[in-house]
Amino acid sequence: LIESANKTVKAVKKSPLPPPAGRANVKVAKALFDFPGEQPGDIKMKTGDIVVIIEDVDDSWWKGRVVSGATGKESIGIFPKNFASIVATDEVPEDIMARINMLSIKEQPPPPPVRSDKGEHF
Repeated sequence: LIESANKTVKAVKKSPLPPPAGRANVKVAKALFDFPGEQPGDIKMKTGDIVVIIEDVDDSWWKGRVVSGATGKESIGIFPKNFASIVATDEVPEDIMARINMLSIKEQPPPPPVRSDKGEHF
C-alpha cells in the first residue's frame, strides 16, 4: 500500500501544473506604442493597453483583443508584433485578469448533448 502511494506521489510530481487559480491559460501582451488602426481589420490600441493574443497571423502581425484601454471598449483586430510585448499573466492587474477569465469562459464551446436512457437527445 505504501509503495503504491509513493508511485502515485511521484506521478503527480511529474505531471505539469495547471495555471494558478484565477489565471486563464492565455497569451497576453502589453502595448508598447499607440497603434491607430490604419486599415479595416486593424485594432486601435494605446500605450499600456492589455491585449489577449488570439492568433499568430504571420511573422509580423498578431490578432488580438484589447481588454483594457483608454476607451473602455473591447475590440478585436490585427496589430504589428513590434508594437507590443508578451507579459506574464501574473503581471496583469487582477481586474483585467478577471475580465480575461470571463472572456475565456464565454468562448468555451458548449458541452455535447447528453443522451437519456431512451436514446433521446436533450
